Amino acid sequence: MVWLVRPAGTSAPVIDKLNKAVVQVLNNPATAKKLGSLGSYPSPTKPDEFKSFLAAESEKFKNITTIAGIKAQ
Repeated sequence: MVWLVRPAGTSAPVIDKLNKAVVQVLNNPATAKKLGSLGSYPSPTKPDEFKSFLAAESEKFKNITTIAGIKAQ
């Protein structure tokens, strides 16, 4: 899984423009073929979907570390 992140405070129009460009590249058959040959399969998402995914993953791993008794160092 590969993620494209941007600095905090990036404006919505810039995020949308980047997302559209990345999705266009990932939907290119040649790109999909090359990534597939490397064992990766593109699954482009919208910025709000990715934000929700990250929030859920953060919560999941917060719970795992709490249960396991892992402390931040």
